[in-house]
Amino acid sequence: MDEEQQDQVQQEEVEEVVQKEEEEPEKPIEVVQLTPEMIVGGISMLSRTGTGLEHAYTRLEIHGKPITHLECIEKYPHLRFIDFADNSIVDVSPLAPIEFLLALNISSNQLKTIAPLEKKKYLQHLNCAKNLLPSPTISQLPALSWLNLNENKLTEFALDDFPELLHLEARGNKLKDTGNVQAPKLQRLYLAGNQIEKLTNIENKPNLQVLHLRGNVIVNLDGLSEKNQNLTYLNLRGNKIESMQEIEKLAKLPSLRMLVLSENPVTGTESYRLDVIARLPKLERLDKDVVTPEEREEALAAVKKPE
Repeated sequence: MDEEQQDQVQQEEVEEVVQKEEEEPEKPIEVVQLTPEMIVGGISMLSRTGTGLEHAYTRLEIHGKPITHLECIEKYPHLRFIDFADNSIVDVSPLAPIEFLLALNISSNQLKTIAPLEKKKYLQHLNCAKNLLPSPTISQLPALSWLNLNENKLTEFALDDFPELLHLEARGNKLKDTGNVQAPKLQRLYLAGNQIEKLTNIENKPNLQVLHLRGNVIVNLDGLSEKNQNLTYLNLRGNKIESMQEIEKLAKLPSLRMLVLSENPVTGTESYRLDVIARLPKLERLDKDVVTPEEREEALAAVKKPE
């Protein structure tokens, strides 16, 4: 399955979940406490502790109980890998004292804030998808490299200090722009299925390779620049781009090789593919199709053809 096919499947899943959430009224949550018995059933991986002086279990996986509160977990400070996906957790405060936590999956819960995770200095992988977060509610995670905020309630998007972040997803939210993400090493940014009208704070990401903006309401492509020197894949499917003048702005991206523009008004002419290839001669794939040598030659000839 190629990048475009994966995007199609993921976008359909996001749209299905968002529609279901809009149709279903919010139900009251019954309190279910995490218990020692649940922990015993899900704990594993005996390893040296962070101090190296003793051994302890470091992995915990508990799905679908549905747990709402985690107070009991404070007795297990040596955990490094926690997976609480598909519960009903409303508070992650009990996780704050777990100093050496490396990976945390709290997707499909009922969280409205993850602020207690602020500044966890070893956390590298965080999955908060399918919660109720109105904003990221964290400003600094110094070691985090992978973050998933898909299908929350995000209306704003600011991450102040994420120096090691490489991969960021926030699909299926209610964002109006691409936010203010201070992550200089960021390589992959997925923001499909929002309400994004404009690109903000993209040009300060020189390492960005993949930018996925399918299913938004983008009209113009201001906000990209030659500073995005590593941007290879750009998905703009299903936006509101109307003119070739906007496509010309992408010529400043020296590494752009794959571009998706289907379901935009600009694709409505018979000469659409040749018009785009003429303006972006380094493209290797446009929409689902490889740019052929014949297309490239025909587009070049059309540019050189005298009026």
